[in-house]
Amino acid sequence: GIQWQQLFSAGVTTVKQFGAVGDAITDDTEAINAAISFAFGSTGTSDTSFTQTLTFPPAEYSVSSVNLTNYRSGRNLTLLGYGATLIGNTAGLVVLDCTSSRFMWIHGLTVTGLETALPQHGIQIGNKGTETCGNNKFWGVQCLGSFSSGSFGNYGSETTQYYSCRFANEWTGTGAYTYYADGDTLVVPTSEYVTITRTVGQSVSFTNNTFYSCQFRQLSGTAPSVMLARTTGWTFDEGCYFLAYSLSNLKVWSTNSSRNGSLTVGGLMETLQTT
Repeated sequence: GIQWQQLFSAGVTTVKQFGAVGDAITDDTEAINAAISFAFGSTGTSDTSFTQTLTFPPAEYSVSSVNLTNYRSGRNLTLLGYGATLIGNTAGLVVLDCTSSRFMWIHGLTVTGLETALPQHGIQIGNKGTETCGNNKFWGVQCLGSFSSGSFGNYGSETTQYYSCRFANEWTGTGAYTYYADGDTLVVPTSEYVTITRTVGQSVSFTNNTFYSCQFRQLSGTAPSVMLARTTGWTFDEGCYFLAYSLSNLKVWSTNSSRNGSLTVGGLMETLQTT
């Protein structure tokens, strides 16, 4: 304990200090989870002088499911991952699980899904129940490869911003979106680390997500690129780009009791043309 406190006081805050190898083969899940747990205070330390920034040195980290759940501090939790990739050897799981977390700032991290070990999502955010969830920010984050339900899954994170992020999905299965947003619990999210208490059809507040110059690419032709259910005040700015090898780029779920309100969509939309 004292050894790591000295390292953190000196500003040494990388996942490799906790044993992550980053050779794309070794399972680095335990080391990364330990680094997150210590850096963000869940080990019991209340010393606010400790940094809350955790860095991923450029490398490829093989993981199952990384635990960034239930961090609800009023202080911003920052992950720096420019040049770093999380490779999800994690069939059926979420590669970076951020369920029920707030005030996260994630920079530059790439998450890759493998067809041979198909994850559900690359990154997942949102509620486990009806608790408030949101105030998260993503800069230059990429979710690329194959994912069964969407490269990025948002199940209720409000007031969340995305800057120059890129989401792509190559999986050929039904419902393989690039970005899946579900405030109506059409599908109950799953997590290895927290108990999900939401039930099918249970609505949560889902306001004000904004996308600045982001890309959404559905490359298999089996689903629309973006799926939105029960969102309010969402904005995709003029710098966004949508590509779908299917019939549509955007699916907006609506019923008599579930609507999407104040939706603004800008940018360029393209679909595959056949001759």
